[in-house]
Amino acid sequence: MYTIQRFSELASTNDTCKHNYAMLSDQSVILAEHQTKGRGRFERTWESNEDLTFSILYKQHFSSPILFPLAIVKALESFHVAALIKWPNDILVAGKKVCGILIETVYEGNQKAAMIVGIGCNLSEKEGSLKAKAGYVNINKEVLLTDILHQCTSLARLSQEELCERYRQYHMLKGRKIKLDDVVWEVQDVNSDGTLTIRNAKGRRILHGEEVTLSSIYKEPII
Repeated sequence: MYTIQRFSELASTNDTCKHNYAMLSDQSVILAEHQTKGRGRFERTWESNEDLTFSILYKQHFSSPILFPLAIVKALESFHVAALIKWPNDILVAGKKVCGILIETVYEGNQKAAMIVGIGCNLSEKEGSLKAKAGYVNINKEVLLTDILHQCTSLARLSQEELCERYRQYHMLKGRKIKLDDVVWEVQDVNSDGTLTIRNAKGRRILHGEEVTLSSIYKEPII
């Protein structure tokens, strides 16, 4: 059962969970109307004003990382918005990123004490340089939050293989070519553990969360 705590402004919902995880209950949701120092993967900054920004704290039920992008695309689908997943954690609509996920783990010694899942969904049109690559969805914030949490609960009942099979239905990179370290690879599939298999003539490689950007998707040269 998720319990929601709402704040008008926070630096980062993930950091709030991280600094207070011992006092917070399992499946606490920290929601901020305004986030001033939000972080994406690789410490990228992300400031939000009108968007949906929240973090979920798990202390007992550690869900698979592939559950969360799947929950978001299923929630968007219920509003007749067709979305795809760019592995591992970006959600795209009409080729533009509308949502990102940052998953962090807290350890006590060698023991996993908490998993924090930060989610940011664009609900307003971006300006400046972001406008070309960032999309948004026109959905009520509270309604979308409720639906995402509902999908998280529903999907948590599935096995890892069932989750992965559903994830594959929205996996935009399958069969595409990507360029990493100046080498062209073909994306094979998402594996049941959430890793990504890529292959070329020299062999295969397993990605565990390394950066695959939209710009790394290989475009065949025009002859």
